[in-house]
Amino acid sequence: MGTDHPFAFARLAALGGHVLAEFEKESPGGGSLLALEHPSEQWTLPGLVIETLSALDFEAELASRWFPLGRGYPIVIDPRFAAGMPTIVERRVTVETIRKRFKTGMSIEFIAHDLRLDNQTVEDVLRYGDRVAA
Repeated sequence: MGTDHPFAFARLAALGGHVLAEFEKESPGGGSLLALEHPSEQWTLPGLVIETLSALDFEAELASRWFPLGRGYPIVIDPRFAAGMPTIVERRVTVETIRKRFKTGMSIEFIAHDLRLDNQTVEDVLRYGDRVAA
């Protein structure tokens, strides 16, 4: 693919269609698997590649931020903030900070008010934090 970081490369989705077409030519009726041109001959599903790419932001054609639950949730992983720990989008408050506050007995409503967030964001962050910590 002409890059040292093929899975963080912005044009993977565009290249994926080409690679899929090549796979279909070599294995007609071979299903919807996408063969990645790599010495390890790894396989992946094109839908998973597309879904994963839609949860990434790119800078200079390399992945720079990841929304682990998708863009519909307020959690982002950005290596430039909080050492790459999950944070709240545009707030830089870590998921772990909110979890610790909740575990000390602070209510969702208090945390939301104190950090100027809505209750739903705090609940989403707590659910994500519990799932990741488990």
